[in-house]
Amino acid sequence: MRRSENVFLLVVLLLLVGVFCSLGTGTADGRPTDQTMRLQSPGDPAVQKLVSPSLRARSTKCVPCASLRAEKVVERWAWQNFPDSFAGMYVVKGRDLAVGFTQRQAQRVRKAGKLGGVDPHVKVLPFPYVPTHPLAELGDLEHRVWQSAQHDKSIRRKIVSVGINEQANLVDVGAVRGQVKALASLLRARFGQNAPIRVHYEEAPVEV
Repeated sequence: MRRSENVFLLVVLLLLVGVFCSLGTGTADGRPTDQTMRLQSPGDPAVQKLVSPSLRARSTKCVPCASLRAEKVVERWAWQNFPDSFAGMYVVKGRDLAVGFTQRQAQRVRKAGKLGGVDPHVKVLPFPYVPTHPLAELGDLEHRVWQSAQHDKSIRRKIVSVGINEQANLVDVGAVRGQVKALASLLRARFGQNAPIRVHYEEAPVEV
């Protein structure tokens, strides 16, 4: 009888852990963790939805609750204090956080690691390079690319998804088969040769 009770308590504990983790899948300002915009059909820009993480480096799958809590604390602090420099973050080795700033990265990351609410077992690390594009800039570019897909047929027919890749510090764009080079050329012409945009092949979603 005692063994059955112990198994039951273990199952209840695991379920509670799963519930707490699921509560931490948004960002500090209420946005869902994933912001990849996918056109449900390459030819139908009127229908769009948020989908599971495919382009953004940040994903909540298999991330401990402590890391999710630290991510919220650091992100809120970074946006409040350095909105023009904060370049995003991503999970390292399943637990630690890499945080990027376009200016004074090392100094600001050290401060982030000392914030209250950051679990001492979660390391807050700098990006392995100094990013050049703040997250606010990438968000604006992501929106403008998506708007172009809404209003320009030549882009709309080639594009599948648009999303921010914080780890790579750029906007990732998914293109339909055979249109990667053509879409990249259109986007460079529209947003400039040095725009932080990367185009890759992505399989279009199957309509049910």
